[in-house]
This record gives sequence, C-alpha cells and structure tokens, in this order.
Amino acid sequence: MYEPTHPTAQIEALLFAPQPFAGIAGIVGVENDFVTTSYHRLTFDVDPNGILGGRHYGNTALADVRAPAYAKKQDTVLNRQSISIVDAAGMDHYTQLLELDPEVCLRQQAEQASLSRQDMLTRIAAQLCLTPKLLEIEPQRITRLFLARQLGANVLLGDFRGTQAIPEFRAMPSGYDFGPYNPLAGKFSGATVMIYAVNDPCIAPGKKIEAAYPADQGAPDKAKRFAADKENHRGFVGPVAKAGEMTVGQRVIFNPPRGRIPRQ
Repeated sequence: MYEPTHPTAQIEALLFAPQPFAGIAGIVGVENDFVTTSYHRLTFDVDPNGILGGRHYGNTALADVRAPAYAKKQDTVLNRQSISIVDAAGMDHYTQLLELDPEVCLRQQAEQASLSRQDMLTRIAAQLCLTPKLLEIEPQRITRLFLARQLGANVLLGDFRGTQAIPEFRAMPSGYDFGPYNPLAGKFSGATVMIYAVNDPCIAPGKKIEAAYPADQGAPDKAKRFAADKENHRGFVGPVAKAGEMTVGQRVIFNPPRGRIPRQ
C-alpha cells in the first residue's frame, strides 16, 4: 500500500482583515476589529512579511502575549505570526463544542446583510468557490467559514490528508512550509507559509463568536468555552516563506525543513 511522504490539504477559504486605521479621519470602527473577510485569491509578501495591507503585515512587531520571553508592547521582535492558519477539523470541533447550527449562522448573516436566505447562501457559496446546491449538501462549510472569520484566520484548510507521522493537521511540527505546488517539477508554485507555533485560544475571538451568534442559540458561555479549550484546534501562526498567490481550491503540500517535494 502506498504511504504518502508528505501531508497535503486543500485551500477551503482565504481571508483577510485590513490593517488598523486609527487616527485617520472618516474611518470608524476598524481599529480593533480582527474579523476577516473571504476572498477568492490573496497575494502573500516576504518583505514586508504578510498579506499586503493586513493587520499583521510587516517584518517586525511589538512583543505580545505569544512571546512571553520579551517585554510586552516594548520589545520589537521578528514578526513570526503574520499569517493565521486553521483547518476544517478544528472548525468542526468548535462547531460541536459551541453547539453552532449552520442554518442559524446562515440566517443571522443574511439578516445582517439585509439579504434573503437564498441570496446569502449564494454569496457564501461564491466565496468558497462552490455551487449553492453543494453548500446545501455540506452545510458544515458555513459554520467553518463563520468561525474562521471570527477567529481572524487567513487560511482555512480542508480535506487534510496526513501521513503516519503526522496523521492530522493539529499534529503538524514547527518549521514545515506549505503552499500550492507543481507535482511534476516537485517545486512550490505559489506563495508558501511556514508553520511556526500553535495559536492558543484566547477570550477575544471567543467574544467575537459569542457576539456574532444569536444569544438564545447554541451553548451558553461560548467565549469561556472557546478560551478553555486547550487541545490545539485553534491552528497555527507563521510567516510567509515565499511570495506569491494562493487561490481557493488549490491543493497544498506540507514540506519539512530542507525537504524535497516528491515528483509524480
């Protein structure tokens, strides 16, 4: 039986939140909002590192709670968390933990956008590069996208196919690069991102989920439940390793440090 040597996945969604605009006249309500919006294609840069215009765009950043060895908001450190990556299994875990209903998510978003249920379904399907019919068949994709947005994720991966050493996405070691690739050449063909560190749950994204979902629906205390979950379903952060584009629907491969991508 063939044993794959490298994990692979498919880009289910690409998301982006603009950089804060504090102090610019006429821009209201953007300063502290990390909720992302879905796009069909995104461009990733190496220098400066990240997604052009994104909240975490830049080669350096002030130390925060994820860099406890440095003085918070005082020390300038290398930006190793310009990109946030989550996966379908992790989002499905939080869907169950928080008792989220895709139909409630759909109707809530439709109401906020002043759209009919069908028009909202069509919009979400377009964001995921799916047909509305397929989205009706796989409604879990609605809650995945809803959660990824509230968590401020940039890349949502689906259909993860692991190896014996790395059976699931949350077991991914640090230092692996991932991105779209050319299997005939055995090379990356688009942007790549390095898996750097686990993105631990915290209360802020949990509060976003709680605020965006009807208070009388789902599990109580969603923010606390989310923050208390320590099983690494939150995904990873990391820097861009190679500039280029990623597109929804592309297959990506995870390559170990100094590793070769197998050719077909």
